[in-house]
Order: sequence, then C-alpha cells, then structure tokens
Amino acid sequence: MDPQAHATLGLGIDPEEIDENLYEVLAEPEGAGSRLGEVIVEAGAHLDVAPSGVILSALEQKLTAEARAAARSGWRRRSASSRSSTTSC
Repeated sequence: MDPQAHATLGLGIDPEEIDENLYEVLAEPEGAGSRLGEVIVEAGAHLDVAPSGVILSALEQKLTAEARAAARSGWRRRSASSRSSTTSC
C-alpha cells in the first residue's frame, strides 16, 4: 500500500491526474478484485501500477467507522431479539 502516494509519485505518476486510484477500488463494497484492473496504469516498460493518492490514508478510518456501525447495529438487533424472546405475556 502507498497511503501517501510516494511510490506513485516516484514512478512518475501524478495522483492528481488520475481519475480513480486504490482508494476507490478498496472502498468498494464488492471488494478489490472487482475493479483493480480499471485503475492500473503503465508506469514503464513491463511495469504497471495501481496508483494511490493521499486519500488512501483515510481508508482505514472509513472502514473502521463502517465496521463499528455494523457491529453496533448487530448488537442492537441481538439485544432487541433477546428482550422480545424473554418477555412473556
């Protein structure tokens, strides 16, 4: 991974000129394999790269927030389900 795009820049690719990069691929719910080929660019003879941008550094925070929200949602469903199953009339 290249969260600050140093390798991308070092290979002569300007991250500002790329329409999509690894962030868009990895942030997709379908997973990285579904779109990786769409962002690969030629960086030299026999060298292709999936470029990065500074935005990639925000991916960890985004995915962590989504995982926490999903965990909270699951906990609420389990909690509500256990309350309704233990309540008798």
